[in-house]
Amino acid sequence: YQRRVREAVVSTQSTGGLKKLNDLKDNFEQVQVPYEVLSYIDQGRNPQLYTKDCLEKAKQKNEETKEKINSLQSFKDSLVKELKTNIPATMEQYEQSQNSR
Repeated sequence: YQRRVREAVVSTQSTGGLKKLNDLKDNFEQVQVPYEVLSYIDQGRNPQLYTKDCLEKAKQKNEETKEKINSLQSFKDSLVKELKTNIPATMEQYEQSQNSR
């Protein structure tokens, strides 16, 4: 779409083809642009920075989630170890029920 928009803009600048630009508008009916992208453009920022910012936020969120998973796994391992030490018979039954699944 970006190429077609660029071609349309160049065409309107060089040939005064506002009619052609109007005819092309139907090609973009299904395009959905996030509001934030429009805000970036209004602020004079490159809209590709929006994508970069979104990816960086997703990467950060992914790292946070990994840390939570690792913490929970560590807690589970510690809990199982302590339970095996303090109530071995019950933990043996628990492990057998988990293995039979």
